[in-house]
Amino acid sequence: DLVIMDAVLPQLPERSLEMLELANGDWYSVGDQLGRDRRSVRKRWECSLKPWLLQHFSGTLNLDIRRMLANYLAEHFVDIDSVDWFAVARKPKFVGHTLFSLRNLFFAYLFNNTKNNKDGSSEVTLKDVAEFTNAKLTLAGLCKV
Repeated sequence: DLVIMDAVLPQLPERSLEMLELANGDWYSVGDQLGRDRRSVRKRWECSLKPWLLQHFSGTLNLDIRRMLANYLAEHFVDIDSVDWFAVARKPKFVGHTLFSLRNLFFAYLFNNTKNNKDGSSEVTLKDVAEFTNAKLTLAGLCKV
Protein backbone atom coordinates (compact mmCIF):
# COMPACT_ATOMS: atom_id res chain seq x y z
CA ASP A 1 0.00 0.00 0.00
CA LEU A 2 2.82 2.41 0.84
CA VAL A 3 4.49 1.89 -2.54
CA ILE A 4 1.21 2.67 -4.31
CA MET A 5 0.63 5.75 -2.15
CA ASP A 6 4.20 6.94 -2.73
CA ALA A 7 3.64 6.68 -6.48
CA VAL A 8 0.27 8.45 -6.58
CA LEU A 9 0.28 11.08 -3.83
CA PRO A 10 3.08 13.31 -5.21
CA GLN A 11 0.50 14.53 -7.76
CA LEU A 12 -1.62 16.12 -4.99
CA PRO A 13 -0.35 19.65 -5.40
CA GLU A 14 -1.51 19.70 -9.03
CA ARG A 15 -4.61 17.50 -8.78
CA SER A 16 -7.45 16.91 -6.37
CA LEU A 17 -7.68 13.58 -4.59
CA GLU A 18 -10.66 12.63 -6.76
CA MET A 19 -8.57 13.13 -9.90
CA LEU A 20 -5.39 11.31 -8.80
CA GLU A 21 -4.37 8.69 -11.32
CA LEU A 22 -1.20 7.26 -12.79
CA ALA A 23 -0.44 6.75 -16.45
CA ASN A 24 -0.53 3.14 -17.62
CA GLY A 25 3.26 2.91 -17.81
CA ASP A 26 3.54 4.09 -14.20
CA TRP A 27 1.20 1.30 -13.06
CA TYR A 28 3.57 -1.18 -14.74
CA SER A 29 6.47 0.32 -12.79
CA VAL A 30 4.64 0.11 -9.45
CA GLY A 31 3.53 -3.43 -10.27
CA ASP A 32 7.13 -4.41 -11.03
CA GLN A 33 8.27 -2.96 -7.69
CA LEU A 34 5.66 -5.05 -5.88
CA GLY A 35 5.99 -8.16 -8.02
CA ARG A 36 2.31 -7.80 -8.95
CA ASP A 37 0.37 -7.31 -12.15
CA ARG A 38 -0.36 -3.65 -12.92
CA ARG A 39 -4.11 -4.37 -12.98
CA SER A 40 -4.16 -5.70 -9.41
CA VAL A 41 -2.11 -2.71 -8.22
CA ARG A 42 -4.43 -0.26 -9.98
CA LYS A 43 -7.49 -2.06 -8.61
CA ARG A 44 -6.05 -1.78 -5.10
CA TRP A 45 -5.75 1.99 -5.61
CA GLU A 46 -9.13 2.51 -7.30
CA CYS A 47 -11.23 0.19 -5.15
CA SER A 48 -9.59 0.43 -1.72
CA LEU A 49 -6.91 3.06 -1.07
CA LYS A 50 -8.41 6.01 -2.94
CA PRO A 51 -11.92 5.41 -1.53
CA TRP A 52 -10.48 5.10 2.01
CA LEU A 53 -8.82 8.49 1.65
CA LEU A 54 -11.92 10.07 0.08
CA GLN A 55 -14.14 8.60 2.81
CA HIS A 56 -11.79 9.81 5.53
CA PHE A 57 -11.87 13.38 4.25
CA SER A 58 -15.64 13.32 3.65
CA GLY A 59 -16.41 11.85 7.09
CA THR A 60 -17.90 8.61 5.75
CA LEU A 61 -15.09 6.18 6.58
CA ASN A 62 -16.54 2.83 7.74
CA LEU A 63 -20.06 3.77 6.66
CA ASP A 64 -21.66 0.56 5.41
CA ILE A 65 -23.35 1.41 2.11
CA ARG A 66 -24.22 -2.12 0.98
CA ARG A 67 -27.95 -1.74 1.62
CA MET A 68 -28.04 1.84 0.38
CA LEU A 69 -26.38 0.82 -2.87
CA ALA A 70 -28.52 -2.28 -3.44
CA ASN A 71 -31.76 -0.40 -2.72
CA TYR A 72 -30.79 2.66 -4.75
CA LEU A 73 -29.98 0.56 -7.81
CA ALA A 74 -33.21 -1.46 -7.51
CA GLU A 75 -35.30 1.71 -7.16
CA HIS A 76 -33.67 3.74 -9.96
CA PHE A 77 -32.66 1.29 -12.69
CA VAL A 78 -34.53 -1.30 -14.72
CA ASP A 79 -31.75 -3.87 -14.85
CA ILE A 80 -28.03 -4.29 -14.23
CA ASP A 81 -27.12 -3.29 -17.78
CA SER A 82 -28.97 0.03 -17.43
CA VAL A 83 -27.05 1.20 -14.34
CA ASP A 84 -25.32 4.53 -14.97
CA TRP A 85 -22.34 4.11 -12.65
CA PHE A 86 -21.13 7.68 -13.31
CA ALA A 87 -24.46 9.04 -12.08
CA VAL A 88 -24.51 6.70 -9.07
CA ALA A 89 -20.99 7.75 -8.04
CA ARG A 90 -22.07 11.43 -8.11
CA LYS A 91 -24.91 10.91 -5.62
CA PRO A 92 -24.23 12.57 -2.23
CA LYS A 93 -25.18 9.37 -0.38
CA PHE A 94 -22.16 7.64 -1.98
CA VAL A 95 -19.63 10.39 -1.25
CA GLY A 96 -16.20 8.95 -0.67
CA HIS A 97 -16.66 6.23 -3.24
CA THR A 98 -15.49 6.09 -6.83
CA LEU A 99 -17.23 4.61 -9.81
CA PHE A 100 -14.78 1.71 -9.56
CA SER A 101 -15.30 1.10 -5.84
CA LEU A 102 -19.10 1.11 -6.24
CA ARG A 103 -18.99 -1.27 -9.20
CA ASN A 104 -16.57 -3.51 -7.34
CA LEU A 105 -18.76 -3.54 -4.21
CA PHE A 106 -21.80 -4.38 -6.30
CA PHE A 107 -20.35 -7.10 -8.49
CA ALA A 108 -17.78 -8.66 -6.16
CA TYR A 109 -20.03 -8.76 -3.10
CA LEU A 110 -23.70 -7.91 -3.54
CA PHE A 111 -24.33 -9.50 -6.95
CA ASN A 112 -22.12 -12.56 -6.34
CA ASN A 113 -23.60 -13.22 -2.89
CA THR A 114 -27.10 -13.07 -4.33
CA LYS A 115 -26.16 -15.24 -7.30
CA ASN A 116 -24.48 -17.86 -5.08
CA ASN A 117 -27.58 -18.09 -2.87
CA LYS A 118 -30.12 -18.28 -5.68
CA ASP A 119 -31.02 -21.29 -7.73
CA GLY A 120 -29.06 -21.34 -10.96
CA SER A 121 -32.15 -21.43 -13.14
CA SER A 122 -32.94 -17.73 -13.19
CA GLU A 123 -31.15 -14.47 -13.86
CA VAL A 124 -30.25 -12.24 -10.91
CA THR A 125 -32.10 -8.92 -10.98
CA LEU A 126 -31.47 -5.69 -9.11
CA LYS A 127 -34.60 -6.44 -7.06
CA ASP A 128 -33.13 -9.84 -6.13
CA VAL A 129 -29.90 -8.19 -5.02
CA ALA A 130 -31.75 -5.63 -2.88
CA GLU A 131 -34.01 -8.25 -1.29
CA PHE A 132 -31.15 -10.63 -0.55
CA THR A 133 -28.91 -7.86 0.81
CA ASN A 134 -31.68 -6.47 3.04
CA ALA A 135 -32.52 -9.94 4.36
CA LYS A 136 -28.90 -10.92 4.92
CA LEU A 137 -27.99 -7.72 6.74
CA THR A 138 -31.21 -7.84 8.80
CA LEU A 139 -30.14 -11.26 10.03
CA ALA A 140 -26.76 -9.77 10.86
CA GLY A 141 -28.49 -7.14 13.00
CA LEU A 142 -28.02 -4.17 10.69
CA CYS A 143 -30.93 -1.81 10.08
CA LYS A 144 -32.36 -1.06 6.64
CA VAL A 145 -31.04 2.14 5.10
